Amino acid sequence: MSQVKVESASQTTWEKLVEGWNALREKAAHALTHFTPSETSQEVSQRWALVAADITEHKHSISVEMELPGMEKNDITLNLRGNQLVISGEKRSDSTRHEGTLVITERAFGSFKRVLSLPCNVSDQGAKAKYRKGVLKITLSKSSKENVSTIPILDK
Repeated sequence: MSQVKVESASQTTWEKLVEGWNALREKAAHALTHFTPSETSQEVSQRWALVAADITEHKHSISVEMELPGMEKNDITLNLRGNQLVISGEKRSDSTRHEGTLVITERAFGSFKRVLSLPCNVSDQGAKAKYRKGVLKITLSKSSKENVSTIPILDK
């Protein structure tokens, strides 16, 4: 009888562990972004990176915050397509390392595109996008019609 209890407890533990890993994998899958190395780059980097974003729905607007550390404002492009916000850009490597025998690179470099599905259509009218200290903050007004446009990114 005690062996049955041990097997049951062990099975429950494994089921919970698998459930937790599946939930983590599902969340991470939406935040992972593929980086395509530029043709001129000699730097070896990761091809996938976590580009974390928060989307918040308010009464009359949608706000998006995305972490894009190490980038310049001019390297980021924002486009609207109905209820999709397309964020694309290029993250450039700042240097090539020639010291030591082992180089471990966990950061991704190259061009990327991330498509965020918003909970409703939005308008570019009154849209605000700011990039500061590696965080992109975007505010979009809700709209009843589908919109296609590009949003400029402001300093501060």
